Amino acid sequence: MAVGVFATAFLLLLGVFPTATRAIRQANEYLTASFLAEQELEAVRGLAFEDIANVSPREVTVQTTNRGITADARYTVEVDVDSPPLKPELKKVRVLVSWTRERPRSLELSTYVADY
Repeated sequence: MAVGVFATAFLLLLGVFPTATRAIRQANEYLTASFLAEQELEAVRGLAFEDIANVSPREVTVQTTNRGITADARYTVEVDVDSPPLKPELKKVRVLVSWTRERPRSLELSTYVADY
């Protein structure tokens, strides 16, 4: 009886490790995407108001290491700038970072920049 309970508990614990590893990897991917988006927003904030414009999507490769295995993760960073109607002194800047790992994923950050 005790062996059966122990075996069941052991098998359940074995099932937790792959799930935890996957969750950690996904969290790292979102952290990297967030960093890339914030970096892009800061670059836009450093521009003169007149120079803020759409940027063609660009690919960024980030090298990751998990359990001693190094792999390249590819992210696409896109900047979209929109001026709200009747507000020429305001621009909405949206940064979209997308990547594919098992399935397509994306993260979007946005801010407003004013000409004052």
